[in-house]
Amino acid sequence: MKQTLIIISILFLGVINLRAQFVDRYGVFVGTNYTTQKWSYQILSQWEVNTDYRFGFAAFLSAEKDLNKLFVLRSDIGYVQKGFLNDQELYLVDGADAGTIDRDVIFHNLALDFTCRLAPFVTNFSPYVLLGARGEYLLAYKDSYFTEVESGLRFPVFGDRIDSFNKFCLNGVAGAGVELGKSIYFEIEYSHNLTRKTDDMSLVIEDICWTAKLGYYFRAK
Repeated sequence: MKQTLIIISILFLGVINLRAQFVDRYGVFVGTNYTTQKWSYQILSQWEVNTDYRFGFAAFLSAEKDLNKLFVLRSDIGYVQKGFLNDQELYLVDGADAGTIDRDVIFHNLALDFTCRLAPFVTNFSPYVLLGARGEYLLAYKDSYFTEVESGLRFPVFGDRIDSFNKFCLNGVAGAGVELGKSIYFEIEYSHNLTRKTDDMSLVIEDICWTAKLGYYFRAK
């Protein structure tokens, strides 16, 4: 796993250090994710997963190539934190709380994006749209834990299911942004699963992620 990450990083750093005719801009962006995960059982089940949105974090290195006056090809590599809030509530037969639940479920992902940017207007505040794909590899996760009232014992809630997730998933990416001069840009982005997170055909699990990000070009035309 470490070797894979090192190889990917070396390849990407090699790309952004090519001569100017191959890479027109490179830079970084950081962002805030608003993300959840929907669990939909396709057959009758006594187990329901109630989820809500939580905030996460994203940070990427990026490189761009101008294809023509309208289209720009972008490649990004970085970290995406996804997850959801677990809204389960467990009660005893008499209606009393059975215990407390740590609601945060967090996924730590390595991501590689390939997107096309359409910029129809060239001004100091140039708007544009983005469309492309993202490959994500699940590096690690934090589970939600249930703490029993009487014993104080802690039990993982989703670990068995998460361990069966496909580590690599493909996502669709769409967004819009605006360049603030030649060095800074702001974007709003939406991403959603294109491939299944689990091979269990009775359960559909979907990552839903909105991202607001601020980027900076280290080198611009």
